Amino acid sequence: MSVVLSFDIYKPKYRIADYVQAIWCAKTNDTNRCVVERCLNGDGCMGILFNLSKSLHLDNQVLPTGILVQPISTQTHTIGIPAGSTVVGIRFQPGVSASLLGTNSCQSELISPVTSPHQILFQIYARLSDGQGNWANIALVYRWLCQHLTQPTPLPITLKKAIDALQSTLPKQQHNQIFNQRQIERQFKTWLGITPKHFHRIIRVRHTLDALKHHNHVSLAAIAQQLGYSDQAHMTRELKRIAHITPKKYQYVVNNQK
Repeated sequence: MSVVLSFDIYKPKYRIADYVQAIWCAKTNDTNRCVVERCLNGDGCMGILFNLSKSLHLDNQVLPTGILVQPISTQTHTIGIPAGSTVVGIRFQPGVSASLLGTNSCQSELISPVTSPHQILFQIYARLSDGQGNWANIALVYRWLCQHLTQPTPLPITLKKAIDALQSTLPKQQHNQIFNQRQIERQFKTWLGITPKHFHRIIRVRHTLDALKHHNHVSLAAIAQQLGYSDQAHMTRELKRIAHITPKKYQYVVNNQK
């Protein structure tokens, strides 16, 4: 039986790793008649999507073929990928998109080959192909980024340290120290387009989904306590707001996908 969806991802370790967190490629089998749906969890970052084949659906939005700048992801979205599609993507590190792309967009933006300041992206778009394998496309993007990626303006040191701290599972008291600093609050709004508290909520939900997926033998109350929620009910509310699913339903879905 053929694979309905093939997905591969590469996370750079050198050179561009400070700016790019991942390069990925997804393909759907052209003999599959149904649309493949997957959840894209929020990460507080922006990205670029190269849609090579057919129009996609992101929730209720149609994403045409071409190059799309993906907005800062603050919640889980459902992407629908039709049969015979090839999609290649770049996910940037938190905060660097404002310097690289000159925007903290809140909605997907189709790049124009005529008027966009990012016309250079069409160089790599023209070389990508839905007829070659995932890793070949990923390698093309990686090499192109190494050669053409303009080094963005470095993040302020205080902001970089705050992002690193909020992405970790430090004690709640240390996170509160970050939330109470007005300078960091201003820097987050300038560089990421969201507040540090909002960023932390997004990241904590990602940690929660990961814990629910890999530690389903641990009680929900224990997971909530470990990740700094007030209680299990607080964790449930946060997942419903950001991931649009309850912890129990998520565990059920994950277990039935195995």
